[in-house]
Amino acid sequence: MAYRPEWETIADMVMSVGDRFGDAEAVVDGSLRLTFVELVDRIRRAAGAFAGLGIERGDRVAIWAPNSAGWLIAAFGAVSAGAILVPVNTRFRTAEAADIITRSGAKVVLIQNGFLGQEFTVPAGVPAIDIASDFLSSGSPHVATGLCGTDIADIIYTSGTTGRAKGVMMNHEQTLRLYTEWCELADLREGDRYLIVNPFFHTFGYKAGCIAAMIRGATILPVPVFDIPTVVDLIEAERVTMLPGAPTLYHELLAVPDKARLATLRSGVTGAADIPVELIRRVHEELPFRTLATGYGLTEAGTVTLSRPGDSFEDIATTAGLPCDGVEVRIAEDDEVLVRGYSVMQGYFDDPQSTAEAIDAEGWLHTGDLGNLDDGGRLRIVGRKKDMFIVGGFNAYPAEIEGYLLEHPAVRQAAVIGVPDDRMGQVGNAFVVLHQGASEAVGIGEAELIDWSRTRMAGYKVPRTVEFLDELPLNATGKVARLRREAESPAAPAPVEESATEHSDTEHSDTEHSDATGETTEAGDGDAGDAEAAPVPVRRRRMVFAAKAIAVIIAVLGIAGLASTSAWIVVSHQQAEQQRSRNAEFAAAARQGVVTLMSLNFNRAADDVQRIVDNSTGQFKQDFEAQSKDFIRVAEESKVITDATVTATGVKNMTDDTADVLVAAYSTVTNAQGAKEEPRTWRLIVSMARDGGQLKVAKVEFAP
Repeated sequence: MAYRPEWETIADMVMSVGDRFGDAEAVVDGSLRLTFVELVDRIRRAAGAFAGLGIERGDRVAIWAPNSAGWLIAAFGAVSAGAILVPVNTRFRTAEAADIITRSGAKVVLIQNGFLGQEFTVPAGVPAIDIASDFLSSGSPHVATGLCGTDIADIIYTSGTTGRAKGVMMNHEQTLRLYTEWCELADLREGDRYLIVNPFFHTFGYKAGCIAAMIRGATILPVPVFDIPTVVDLIEAERVTMLPGAPTLYHELLAVPDKARLATLRSGVTGAADIPVELIRRVHEELPFRTLATGYGLTEAGTVTLSRPGDSFEDIATTAGLPCDGVEVRIAEDDEVLVRGYSVMQGYFDDPQSTAEAIDAEGWLHTGDLGNLDDGGRLRIVGRKKDMFIVGGFNAYPAEIEGYLLEHPAVRQAAVIGVPDDRMGQVGNAFVVLHQGASEAVGIGEAELIDWSRTRMAGYKVPRTVEFLDELPLNATGKVARLRREAESPAAPAPVEESATEHSDTEHSDTEHSDATGETTEAGDGDAGDAEAAPVPVRRRRMVFAAKAIAVIIAVLGIAGLASTSAWIVVSHQQAEQQRSRNAEFAAAARQGVVTLMSLNFNRAADDVQRIVDNSTGQFKQDFEAQSKDFIRVAEESKVITDATVTATGVKNMTDDTADVLVAAYSTVTNAQGAKEEPRTWRLIVSMARDGGQLKVAKVEFAP
């Protein structure tokens, strides 16, 4: 069905709320309470005040102030006067803000001095007006004429890592269309009481917050600084029904002792590259939310995907949902997420070169995010091009590893970076914040968390070091900042500057990103073992180490003494079932023996294989012995590490009645110069589960 706009411009929509919602409460900010009729009157007077300053259609008006009723009135007043709104991040220091104010050509800046102890000093020659003064109420009621839907409505600047921030231009009609649909998918209703903790200077606070509330007729309750006691007080006192936020917000709500104070909450929206399924389950079971959506968005395209009513806990937690109507999502050959449709930005302000780099000739926006689409078309984000690091030829994605770490009940926050390693090229280093008292309660330390991680993720993904912090640093949008290591001070993590492709605080990852166009990384193995990556054939690319695989198939039939053999791990039937779909593509390749491992201890492997042969009987003994004889021969003949290949066969045709089958693979490794690595044992563990009488691979993982 073709979209039919109800309004042409944001000003049209705002001016209509008085007639549509009348004396219903529109905004509550401390002691200030305004109805929709009263709010429209104040917005019209603010528009008149801007017109009195000479603001005309297409002029830029900047607001450098925290969430408040004044911000709302100023923003809609400026837009109703025909201006282009330029929100400025309240965490920016003077020089950062001055750069944006100057480059945007703002004719006036509204400020709130003293917020967070900061004096908001603007560039010389640009008028600065206190948002709390009587300026906004000083004008005669006014609304500009001649505005149209294709006029630029706002320029929201990203926060860049690799260069200066870029101004993303969006017009009226695309904003109204996108956030009308957002209201439907997020279950925002007329009469809802919407506590907006996301900053107004950000897309998710302004558009999915203020604009969405005005479209729907919801009461806006602005929160200038997030503080959980204040939030809980407001939820209880103001009977809040709508509360989007980052996953951290919902963790905090789950920790509230008296959950009866949260009884009015009905709907929420959250998001990250990987949210623990357990969090979604607990929110549904322990909190009153009836709707909790997840999504993916970025400043350059607004909301791209959202979950749908009826989605399972796992789909809500592990995917960002389906594309919005009229928005296309495609995964490029290098796994980059591409977006096309009406919601893609009009371009970067005064920067045609960056615009051309971000949007290709076919209209696809290159997001710089890496992801995949499941069979149902749901998007899963696995990381950023520039965040990825390569461990011995395997691609490792911080967002995915962080998601696994967050499954540990003691872990509240996690950030992972790649650090140099002489042998592997790079390895993971994790920074972790524990829940209060968790260290004492469960005895968790670096070694314990690393050991736990080995049971949850492939060996190359497991962080080699873990550092515990009281808090992770936040960037200027309030998200967890990507950390880096300073060469001169290896023990001191420092936040990386923010990205040029800015993502929605709650619709995407809590980690920081790079430019919209990203940067092509020469991948190692294509991350064949990455359960969260897009399914791709196992293939060899340029690698740090050249390796060949030796695979051995071992069926576990209650063999005596096997449990004490440290070389093997048995995964339960239930666990195997849960993992099957996530590993199907890689498992199929592993079944054929097309697997790359990093090192080999032939003697240990031969002993373990022979032990199983000696302790087995009947048809299984014959089958297994036939499958493993080449491996045993090579192992016995190899007094030093050497290259050898044995293909794995027979797994897909096994008919044994066992529920769990273990496949262990050992390989040899040489580096590019041919020098031999020290012997070391690695395991490829493939868990099998019975499905309709056939054994199928259900889980694949590496572990040293």
